[in-house]
Amino acid sequence: MSQSDAQAAALWKLRDGITESLAPHRPYKNDISVRVSAVPAFIADMQALLTREYPQFDVVWFGHIGDGNLHINVLEARGIVRRGFHRAMRAA
Repeated sequence: MSQSDAQAAALWKLRDGITESLAPHRPYKNDISVRVSAVPAFIADMQALLTREYPQFDVVWFGHIGDGNLHINVLEARGIVRRGFHRAMRAA
């Protein structure tokens, strides 16, 4: 929770810049809706699955967690062929 208008503006600047900052990593984007009460368990379960099944990929979570809208961005691993990356993501 921001403590001032300046801090709120700084936090929004960070949030608004996430998509742009991830673009060079060519993320595979997912937009998921989850009941708010299920968000913590969903994130834990999904992160465990991604870590177990796709350890070579980094995952960046963000979104509107307070209303259950999550953005899961799986970042393309260095050295992977793009077609292989998309094939792996579709299999998930």
